[in-house]
Order: sequence, then structure tokens, then C-alpha cells
Amino acid sequence: MQDMDLLSIYLAELEGIEPLSAAEEETLLEQLKSGVVTARDRLAEGNLHFVLECVTDYESFGSSVSDLVQEGNVALLSAIDAAAADASVVSGERFKRELERQIRAAIEAHLKEEEVADAAAIRFTREANQLFETTREFEEREGRAATLEELVHETGLTADEIEYIIRVSQSAIERGDANPKEEEAESFDDGGDPLTDGWK
Repeated sequence: MQDMDLLSIYLAELEGIEPLSAAEEETLLEQLKSGVVTARDRLAEGNLHFVLECVTDYESFGSSVSDLVQEGNVALLSAIDAAAADASVVSGERFKRELERQIRAAIEAHLKEEEVADAAAIRFTREANQLFETTREFEEREGRAATLEELVHETGLTADEIEYIIRVSQSAIERGDANPKEEEAESFDDGGDPLTDGWK
């Protein structure tokens, strides 16, 4: 399902939810600290509109709106649980400030992760193209396939980097993908692949 379709469904669901008034939020915060379970649910439900308001400020960043909403909603629940445990959060105004801070922090962290992943994918594509072009040129010049050691010398890449490019590319070909999947291309940024140190 497309992102806009998911967003449309979400917006339709929000139409049936009444936003919180300032007075109701104050009452719910008092009940939350007293251990009233339904207070947490209503605080979360009533602030879904507020999460969406925060998300709209980041629509131009090119990320999936539904992903940003999900990040914001997780931050919403976290902020409510924090308010329940923090005796200093006694006003709706203070709660709202802290809620907005956490929502925006979660969204911006998500955007940063996507930025890193995109950069990793771009680097992978650039280095893979370099490798394949060098391989083709070597075969045309020498009349044979290059060895791993020769490719290391020709490209300036490490043996681990070259082997990783080949492994990911072969996997993509076997799946019938035109390009390696993002999660594979970005894996050398998560510390779990031999390319981590060489490509950062």
C-alpha cells in the first residue's frame, strides 16, 4: 500500500477522535499520576492530532509521512509514561512542551538515520560502478579476468570491499533486482560488515 493511502486511512481514523482541551489534559495528567489506566489511553488518543501537526513540519524532507507519524506516536507514549513518573510535570503546558520536544527529537533522529542510509547506498553504488567498470576495462585490455589482487591494485578498494560488492550484487541478481536492496547496501555502516572501516 502506498504511503499516501496509509496516511489517508490514518486521517480518516483521526476524524473520529476528539482532540484534548487544555482542561481535560490537566485532569488526565492528575489521573495519570494517580494510576488511572484509562487516563494514559485518553492522553495518547487525544494527542494524535498534535503528533500529526508536528509531522507536517517535516513533510518536505522526503521521508515517508507514515514512518514519521509512527515515530511521533512512539514518542508520544514515551512522553506520557515519563510524565506519569515525573512529579514535576504537573501542568498541561509543561507536558505539552516536553511532548513536542520528544516528538521532534524522535522524528529528527529518524530523518538522520535515513540520511546516513541514503549516503551509504550512494557510496555503495559509486564504488560498485567503479569496480564493474574497472573489471570490464581490465578484461578488454588484458584479454582475461582480473584477479582479486589486481582489482585491489586497479581500484584502490580493499579485498574485503571488493568481495562484499560482488556478494551483494550476486544476491541482487539472484533475486532479480536491478539494484542491491538498501538494507544490504547500508549494512557496512552498522559495524557488522568488513566494509565498515573502509567506506565511512
